[in-house]
Amino acid sequence: MPSGSSSSRGGVLIHRDDKAMGYIGEGQCFGEVGLLKNAPHSASARADTDTIVLSVQRTILSDNMPAIGYKVLEYIASQLADKLAKANLQIENMGIEK
Repeated sequence: MPSGSSSSRGGVLIHRDDKAMGYIGEGQCFGEVGLLKNAPHSASARADTDTIVLSVQRTILSDNMPAIGYKVLEYIASQLADKLAKANLQIENMGIEK
C-alpha cells in the first residue's frame, strides 16, 4: 500500500514478521505515521473480512486540498491520542513505572 493514511470498513490485522500487533476496526485509521512523517510503514496490514479501505496520499492533503487535509490531520491526532491513552492504560495495568 502506498504511504498514506487509511480508514476502513471491516477488519484489518496489523502485523510484523507474522506477529499480530493489533486490530483495526471500522472507522479507525492506520498508516498515519507514514502520512505525518512521510516515512515507510513499520508494519503490514491484512484484511481479515471484506473490507473497504480509503487510501489518502500525503500530496493530495498538503497540496491539492489543504482544508480537507486539516480535517484529516485533526482526526488522525484524535486517533493517536486514543492509542496513546490505551497504551498508557496497558502500561499501568502491567505495573511498569513510567
